[in-house]
Formats: sequence, C-alpha cells, structure tokens
Amino acid sequence: MKISVTKSKDGSRSAPWMVRYYTDRRAVRRFFETKEEAELRAKEIRESLRLGANPTELSEACRLLAGTGHKLPNIVQMGLQFLRESEATRVSPTATFADGVAKLLAEATNCRRKTLASYRQTFGRLNETFGARVATSITSREVQSYLDLLSDRQGTVGKASPYTKQTVLVHIRMILRGLGINNPLPKLDVRIPPAREIEFFTNEQIRTILAAADPTEKGMVALATFAAIRPETLERLPPECVNVADKIIRIPAELSKDHRPHFLETIPIGTDREVRPGPPAVLWDWLSKYPFKPRKWNSVQRRLRRALKGVWIQDGLRHSGATYYRAKYGDAATAELLTHASIKMVNEHYAGIATRAQAEEFLSMGVNQVAGPTLSPFRPTQKIPWPSDTELEQMLMQKPAVLVAKDLGCSDSMISKRCKLRGIRKRPRGAWTAAQA
Repeated sequence: MKISVTKSKDGSRSAPWMVRYYTDRRAVRRFFETKEEAELRAKEIRESLRLGANPTELSEACRLLAGTGHKLPNIVQMGLQFLRESEATRVSPTATFADGVAKLLAEATNCRRKTLASYRQTFGRLNETFGARVATSITSREVQSYLDLLSDRQGTVGKASPYTKQTVLVHIRMILRGLGINNPLPKLDVRIPPAREIEFFTNEQIRTILAAADPTEKGMVALATFAAIRPETLERLPPECVNVADKIIRIPAELSKDHRPHFLETIPIGTDREVRPGPPAVLWDWLSKYPFKPRKWNSVQRRLRRALKGVWIQDGLRHSGATYYRAKYGDAATAELLTHASIKMVNEHYAGIATRAQAEEFLSMGVNQVAGPTLSPFRPTQKIPWPSDTELEQMLMQKPAVLVAKDLGCSDSMISKRCKLRGIRKRPRGAWTAAQA
C-alpha cells in the first residue's frame, strides 16, 4: 500500500501536511501541523502494516488513537486482536460530553482555521450546558429545551431560526457519535419550513433602480445587478480590482464567501463557440461611463428603496442578476458568475422562473436605455447657513423653532439636534402655545 506525505496547496488549512493511503479503494487522509509529525505518522503506519493490520483495521486504530498520547504501532499491537473479535470502537460509557468535544476537536485536523475556530466557539457554548454530563445520560427532552432557548442574531431568547437549531443539533449528534453512540437522539427532529421561491426585481423595477442611483453609485449598483456581487463585498472591494479595459473583475480571498480568490472574465475554451460568458457586456457599458467607487450600501439602499416607493427585496439585485443570467447562459455559467461550486444549488433556486425574453431585455439594459427622461438629475445636498450659537439661541428665544427652521431652510428636528449637540438653550416644549393662550 502506497503511503504518501504531501503538503496541501490551500494555505488556509490549520494543519497543511497530509498523510494519505487507501483502504477499500477509498483515500484516507490524516492532517498534521508540521512535516515532522506527518513523516512520523507515515513511519508508524508502515510499522503497523508489518504487524499484520489491514487498511480497514488501521483506519479504526487511527480513530481510536486521536486524542491519546500512545503511538500507533503500540495501539495496533495491543488492540488488533480485540478489534478483530468484537469490532469495538467505542469509548468508556462514563465519558462526559466535554470528553467528546475534546476528542472531536483533536480529530478535526483537516478543517480550515476559520471552521476550527467556529467549532471551538460553538462547542464552548455547548460545554457550558452539557460539559459535565455523562454523554449517555443526555435526553432528547433536555436537548429540545436547549434548542428552544437559543437566541437569534439580535440576542432575543427563543427566537433562533430552524436552520440554527438544526445546525446545533447536528453538532450535538457529531459529539455523541464520536463517543460511540451509533444513533444519538433518534426521536429529536427540527422542522424546516418549505423553501421559499427566490424573489427578484422585474425589469421595470431594475430600470427604476438604475435611474434613481446617483452617478457616483451607478457603477456599484451595476456590479450588484449585472455581476450579482454581494453589496457587502462591494463595500470593501478596491476599485483597482475592476479592470474595465481587460473586462476582468478580481474578488480577493478575504472578500469572498468561500475565502478563495475569484476572477470573473470571459475566457475562450477550445473553439470560438465554446466560451464562458463571464460578466455580460451591458455591465462594461455601465462601468465605462460610471466607474466603480465603493460606497456604504445602507445609504445607497435607502435611496433605491424610496425610488421603488418602499418596496425592497432582500438580496434582490443578486437574485435578479442570477435569475436572468441563468435563463440566458445556463447553470454552469451562472454558478461560475456567483462563485458557487455547486451547479445543483443554482438549478434549485434560479432555474425556470424567468423567460428567455425577460433575460434578453435585462441583458440589453444599457446606459442609453435607462438614462432617459426618467433619470432624475443629481442634486447635491445644500449646506445649511447656520448662525453662531449665540445668534441661534437669540432667534429661538424670539420665535418658535418651526419658524426658525423655515428661515434657515431646514426642519425643526434638525434645529433640536443642533441645540442638543452644541448645548444651546431653547424654550421647553409647549411654551409658545401657552404664551399664545
């Protein structure tokens, strides 16, 4: 059996060195932080094979070895006969939940650093409740009570989503299964509501959105619409990552959801008829006239929401771009545009909900079509000619704040905010009404 020691090409792994061998035509991989540890494990595997263990038994011995201080040949020599006779792979029935957490973290050497940090945070919260408990004594009712008291992102107790509850339940089962419980918590289940159909903007709404955006924001809105890039990514995306001349968009690893760099471009493959479409041509039409400049998306979204008279769809621009793009170019090109590894996910969410004619209209929505009479001109906000603090205080003592605001060209609420900020005295609420009475 060939045993190899290689280094992972992915630099985000917490343990980059890998020992690989095959058992039952299935590759078995063990990850280590240093090359010396990996070579030592490969040497131990070779010695264990000489003792008479087959690859399947060796895999079981490696699983038992995790978290202990023994060497693999000693484990194989002492426990090989026991494994063959009883096929026992369980730990002590008196093991606690915290022991299962420690064992699972010790075996999670092939995880990415961010995944491992997330595991430690999640398992730390679980240890606060179940850590000292014997694993076999944890009941389904206790776990259900724990799931019912989970908080949402705002910290509201008992309002966690079904997806959060399902994830926590999976983590609890992982720990219990690692301690040897074959079917942990069999009667416990979390009901997931049926998946909602993807909501997206119509072509008329997109035309209104593009027309309502300020000239300094149109490039950002065009990238969110036609390239289906997340607004939170665009907020931090450097302008030099958008190369209009070469028609390439580079998304750095630190800004992508899967923590890998991505390049959105059109690359011919084989013949001229086999191409990856990449970002549509209409996007470069917008970016050539309105260069991309990062902006805070909250202020941009408020302006677009007002243009749609309060109607807004969460992630609507990304869903619209992916839906129309899927209707035009198919699933593989859409998965690449969205930087998704799964074509199945694209087909589940975006297939069959937009027609080819709607896609053609969307992808031909150039600057000349939108920048017509419906485009409202950009008017910069005028600065308020604020008087000095002493003069403003005298004005407020002579007449109500509503009349002072009309003279200055602002609202009375802005007068109140400025007085609170600068410590300016003004008459109490209702004083002018009482004086008139």
